[in-house]
Parts: sequence; C-alpha cells; structure tokens
Amino acid sequence: MYENAPGDYASALSRANRKAADSLKELVSVMEDWDETMQVLADGKLVQDIKESGREAAHGKFVKFEKLLDD
Repeated sequence: MYENAPGDYASALSRANRKAADSLKELVSVMEDWDETMQVLADGKLVQDIKESGREAAHGKFVKFEKLLDD
C-alpha cells in the first residue's frame, strides 16, 4: 500500500500544478482584459476632458466677444 503512495502523491501534485497553471493563465487573461478596459475608459475620459475644455475655451471666447460688443 505504501509503495503506491509516492506515485499517487506525484499524480495529485501534478494535477494541482496543472490546475494552478490554468487558474494563473485565466487570472492573467482577466487582468489583461481589465487593463484594456481601463485604458479605453481613460481614453474616453481624455476625449471627454478635451471636449469639455474646448467648450469652456469656446465659451470663454464668446463671453470675451460679448464684452467687446458691450463696450
């Protein structure tokens, strides 16, 4: 009975290592997807910030133009 124990242990260890490797691959994939999602969101935020700053700049110029007309 004890003669089979080392083989059983090695087999169980091998299965555990494969499961751990598969889990690690899945985790890396999820992290890559998360990173890509965050980059897309950051790019979208950057675009939104640019649009808003453009609106603010345009509004500021319009207000200055109105002041010139009032003077």
